[in-house]
Amino acid sequence: MDGFHYLYDLPLDIISTLLDNVVETIGIAETARLRLSLGIPTVAASVNRFDILRLLCERLQVPLNNLRHLNEAARYGHLGFVKLCIANGAIVNGNATPQRQKWDLESPLYVAASREYRNVVKFLLAAGADPTNPQVNEQALTGAARAGHHHLVVEVLLDSGIELWYKDISLSVAARKGYESLVRLLVSRGARVDGIESPTLDGLDPPMLEAMKYRHGNVVNVLRELGAKETVLPQGSYADVSG
Repeated sequence: MDGFHYLYDLPLDIISTLLDNVVETIGIAETARLRLSLGIPTVAASVNRFDILRLLCERLQVPLNNLRHLNEAARYGHLGFVKLCIANGAIVNGNATPQRQKWDLESPLYVAASREYRNVVKFLLAAGADPTNPQVNEQALTGAARAGHHHLVVEVLLDSGIELWYKDISLSVAARKGYESLVRLLVSRGARVDGIESPTLDGLDPPMLEAMKYRHGNVVNVLRELGAKETVLPQGSYADVSG
């Protein structure tokens, strides 16, 4: 990103020289520092090079504990990098800010869960990531459900104490996506087979309606087998799945 992605395979002394030239050339103006700091996670975290991250942060005067670094390491499943970020002060629940930005919504826990990095999820939970706090990790379990057959990650999240309403929402997501085995797992771990009673802010209906709308007959049959109430789909409610 921003022409710096080539740095990751260079020796640190060469990187240091390059950065000295960059700092001297641009005078490390505030706007330039901000632009470069946003490229640091892609350059260093995505390729699992904490040494480069440390050097970049030092030369560009960027905090080493920035949550973006932790997020990017979690996105690529680099457990060692994640541990170093936490050890250097990154706050695992630091995305709970009053002014929410798009990247804030993807907490490290959500990012790791949606990509099936079970070991990273386990570590983040042990480090204090709170999956039951909707402000901090409002998408962690539903993110894993949306991503598909990430049963091991879902089980880890369920073991961490996800609240019932959260399981219910995730069940509706799994039904909408047609994930039969995930539907079974969520119900077996406490999700109510009839789910939420009214649409959520995300427009989710109860699982039976979701499965019917998206024409997942296999999931409809599973929900019936698990004891879901019979539901009549209102006329014209089928979802447009052509795209």
